[in-house]
Amino acid sequence: MSSSELHGQWLADRGFHYNKNCVLPKSHLRVRCGLVEFARRTGDFGVIVRPHMQARTLHQSVILATLLATLVVHALISASCGGGGTNAVPVAVTPTTMDLSAVSLSFGSQPVATSGSPASITLTDTGNSTLSIASLALTGTDASSFVQTNTCGASVAAGGKCTIAILYTPAANGTHKASLTITDSALDSPQSVTLTGKGLHDIILTWSPSTTPGIAGYNVFRSMSSRQSATPVNSSPISGTTYADTDVQANQKYSYWVTAVGSEGITESPDSPGASATLPSP
Repeated sequence: MSSSELHGQWLADRGFHYNKNCVLPKSHLRVRCGLVEFARRTGDFGVIVRPHMQARTLHQSVILATLLATLVVHALISASCGGGGTNAVPVAVTPTTMDLSAVSLSFGSQPVATSGSPASITLTDTGNSTLSIASLALTGTDASSFVQTNTCGASVAAGGKCTIAILYTPAANGTHKASLTITDSALDSPQSVTLTGKGLHDIILTWSPSTTPGIAGYNVFRSMSSRQSATPVNSSPISGTTYADTDVQANQKYSYWVTAVGSEGITESPDSPGASATLPSP
């Protein structure tokens, strides 16, 4: 008597009917005939049918199935009984999730064609499986004013983190807006981070320090025509020897003069030689 027949006889002695033709091969997950319980034996899974529960009355019975391994998939396993139809059997699904430390970054005002300090966000894989990253792209009308670098690579391990750094270099005067779009294997893909900044024209002035002792600072005067119409751009004496004028407009010419202020804050030196600058178009 073969091992299969011995196995069947053992089941019959205990009040069960064994159908050796109803098997679940190891190579794929397709159920045939009528499942009531699984019994494992060498080479395949047999089907044990309790007394008075035949496969033809399966719709009246309760299916009790115990799989001997945990299946984590993103699909449904099709179960087919005999030559009949197909039933969808759901299995456990482990979704991939991720989190961003910020969904928007504001860079404030920045002189045109100059870069400020980069801003960064942290991407965290909050799921139980590896997060695959297809792309990180800058999109939008003003995308050329932003540059991104990252440490994410093609994937982030479960529980892992990576950093995305954004550098803003305004290409023109005015407000700029773009988006960082992240395409990955998370359920809510793609994710988006809003980027905003304002480009400003500026004129940077520098001068040599006064050799007169007891200088409190300097006043800077600006005019769009002559010295007689010039007004100070600073409200209190400037302690250093440089000043950035950001209150300027494109396609305009500005002229500047600098005076040294005495220690009492009243006496001023004669004007420095004038200097002029014309701002370009946006």
